[in-house]
Amino acid sequence: MNMEWASALGLAVTPMFAQEMSPPGQHFMLLDGVRGSFALSEQTILDEEVDVQNWAWSAGVLHHVTTTPDQVIVKRWDRPEVLRYTRQSVSDRLDRFYAQLADSQSATNRTIASHAVECFGRLRSSFSVDEQQDALAVFLLLLGSMLRSHEDVTVYDHADEITNEFSLDGVAPSALRRLSPELLRHFTSGFRRPLFAQAQKIETKPSLVVRHAGAMVFQEAHFQLIQRGSSDLFGVPTAATVALNTGNGVHFTPPGLARALVEQALDAYGDLPPRLTILDAACGSGSILHEALRILQDRKCKSIITVIGFDESEYAVQMTRFLLAAAKHDWPELEFSIVVEQRNSLDERPWPRSDIILMNPPFVSLRDLTSEQRQLLTVILGIYAKGRPDLSMAFVERAVHSLAPHGVLGTLVPAGVLSMTFAQDWRRHLLDEASVSFLALFGELSLFRLATVETGCIVLRKAPADEHELYRSLWVGEKRNATPEALRFLRRATAQPSSDIERDAWTLAELPAKTLKDGANWRPSPQTLRRELQKIEAHVPTTVSSLFDVKQGALPAPREAFILAEQKWKELPEREQRWFRSIAENQNIRGGQILIGDKIFYPKSPELPLLPSEEVLLKELPAFSAHLFRFKPVLERRRGKGERWWELGEDRKWLRVPSKKIVSTYFGQAGSFAYDKDGDRIVVQGYGWLPKWRPSRFLQVDFLLDAYVAIFNSVLFSALLAETCPTVGGGQLNLSKRYSEKVRLPDLVERVEMAAGVDSVTKELSFFGNIIGQAGLSAVPRAKIEELVRILYGV
Repeated sequence: MNMEWASALGLAVTPMFAQEMSPPGQHFMLLDGVRGSFALSEQTILDEEVDVQNWAWSAGVLHHVTTTPDQVIVKRWDRPEVLRYTRQSVSDRLDRFYAQLADSQSATNRTIASHAVECFGRLRSSFSVDEQQDALAVFLLLLGSMLRSHEDVTVYDHADEITNEFSLDGVAPSALRRLSPELLRHFTSGFRRPLFAQAQKIETKPSLVVRHAGAMVFQEAHFQLIQRGSSDLFGVPTAATVALNTGNGVHFTPPGLARALVEQALDAYGDLPPRLTILDAACGSGSILHEALRILQDRKCKSIITVIGFDESEYAVQMTRFLLAAAKHDWPELEFSIVVEQRNSLDERPWPRSDIILMNPPFVSLRDLTSEQRQLLTVILGIYAKGRPDLSMAFVERAVHSLAPHGVLGTLVPAGVLSMTFAQDWRRHLLDEASVSFLALFGELSLFRLATVETGCIVLRKAPADEHELYRSLWVGEKRNATPEALRFLRRATAQPSSDIERDAWTLAELPAKTLKDGANWRPSPQTLRRELQKIEAHVPTTVSSLFDVKQGALPAPREAFILAEQKWKELPEREQRWFRSIAENQNIRGGQILIGDKIFYPKSPELPLLPSEEVLLKELPAFSAHLFRFKPVLERRRGKGERWWELGEDRKWLRVPSKKIVSTYFGQAGSFAYDKDGDRIVVQGYGWLPKWRPSRFLQVDFLLDAYVAIFNSVLFSALLAETCPTVGGGQLNLSKRYSEKVRLPDLVERVEMAAGVDSVTKELSFFGNIIGQAGLSAVPRAKIEELVRILYGV
């Protein structure tokens, strides 16, 4: 039953208990890793007395499912109710049954991870700010004692033994002995019997916590240590307030992604060698290495394994050592040794030659790097350290050089590394030494706490690519819970290879590896047009950059200093109103129209006098100056402005002289493009699309730009944008120049010139574009526009 369900649902399966600890029956964890994991027991005769709710709670899942030959029984750890189904009804509707489990996640913030970290917080309050390493060592020691069933004060007698067994910091025994027996009893009792779950009589099983939820517990504990410092010494944070952050190299790896990363890397490697070395050079609290060992155990690996982890955090090193030492005892069928070191993985010391390298390296952009990190990045990347490289690129570079022949790298990266122009040569350079097996893009930011960038995934093999080789491409949009569904289908597709799979929120495809060497972009895309792209590329040789100069708009910061609502602008004296211009921005570009919006103070318009000093500012704009001076302290602190604090942060020279242009929002899709016919609008937090071509002798700029507005607001053009532009919240696309300028776009000027006059397609599109500008997209026949646009694109 366990393998049947796991295969059908695309879940990973692993034994719930170690062999020597397993109760009668068959007990497993079916792992989704994001929201739909559950515990499963198979019994011949139903035993209602088994404490399955404690198992689910301790293993970090909400549901426990028991099957008998005739029944399926579902229990949640947080509720007394029991749901019963016939086995046949569940078998007939397995997907629906699973969806109910996944969708009925607990509304409470309580999890075993938050409970464990809350207990840790209470323990930490007994140590000073300078003793946080001692606090962690004692916490791990007490966990180890509960794993070995040493209760309460007996742990004093076994402290040295437990410290050695779990490779703990040597200070652990002495730090433990500074605590009173009462405190230890309180900690143990509170950990085992959560106060908030007394009504359910929930009891924590330490062995299940470490075996199945240990990675999550230690990740959250690590963040509390790094981010919170001493903030909870005078008050324990609740589970809901424990926050994680991705800054400063501290990062979080969701279990589902860790599992998928390991699975794809192992599948790319193939048959494992007799001796296997696995390295994580940014191991954090050990979640990826722990997942790798779990999967190797489940796959009955016979190799002799060396597991190596590096991290700069002393806390991370301690947690990883404990977690892997616990796994060594828990999974005795695996033969492995553990090496975990505190070190900077980018320093001059080489990495050990490794068969498999698995990482979630720090995502740190160039502007956030320390001077030391910048220097290391430059040394490691060499000639490829140009533009705006991310620190993660240095980890990838090191990893590729450290792989043994035919070795495999599986790593998460910021999605920009897969597509940014500055990294194009570096990506091609990687293909000189390795071939791509798997690429993924995860647009669901909720996977990562406080994440602000999309996450990519790369699996590389240290071997040249075969000319006809395919790689697997997974694109996942921003839709909530799209990632777990995509990863489940990925697992099913790996077990049972099938044709490409498309869903609204994700796409899995097999693509020619040679296109990565030839192309500039590794970013997985929705592939909704992949059957038509070849036709489009053959029929339309020109791109947006061939026909338009896409320029970023002004950046007034703070906004409230420079931008006034229209009514406030009207209240100014008439002589001051001329210093303002209307704006085009996300708030007033709707349905292909520029609606009435706010006014921006724009003193760089050519007909205005200069404002060389505060005295002149006060003389020319006495009323507005009263408003502006309220922001002077903030404005003066901006870099590069000096004494001219009243000017915009970025006024953009191209905006100073009015010019006809198409304007777009920063994030958008169909409906987010409009024609500024007067040319006077100041683009704010968006883009101006300035035509590069000269007016034809057959038609004028207005005629052509109206036609392009119709094209830009079409569904087909949005689909083309989605192939290169990142997706953000709400399905919006990042329309930045570096993404949008690569999109294929028909040259209407050439089309008209070749026809020696206006053709019917261009004429109709221009007509519809003019209506869009006056009345919006809802006023035009969208289907007819799509038909005309597809004619232009040859599809």
